[in-house]
Amino acid sequence: MSMVSKQNTFYHHITQGVETLCHNVYAQYTEIILQSQIFAANVKGGMPVIAANASQDYENLKDTFNTQITSNNSAWARIAAVLRLRQDAENVWATQLEAQKVKIEENRLNTERAMARVQNTQRMEIEDKKK
Repeated sequence: MSMVSKQNTFYHHITQGVETLCHNVYAQYTEIILQSQIFAANVKGGMPVIAANASQDYENLKDTFNTQITSNNSAWARIAAVLRLRQDAENVWATQLEAQKVKIEENRLNTERAMARVQNTQRMEIEDKKK
């Protein structure tokens, strides 16, 4: 899927509301968000390099590069945070799924027991009628 296509799909989800957006952002578009943040940090740091034309500018570049490095570290920290949130959400979903499986199995067993009681009651009624 091309980046433009992903961006168009992302825009479509934005228009569908905050709740849908939150789900889709974490589930599908983490890559775009994080790459955009890193790209913005790199562009911000690269602009002074382009404009540098004197030795004083070189000194300013050192500060700019330090700022860019800090910004990139911050972006990587956000990546780690998003990945932790995604993993936590997956763990919650897995727990919920497991609970649903247990509930379905309990319902199946209860249904089988109820059906066995009904059949047993019917047999007893038939035997009572025969007597």
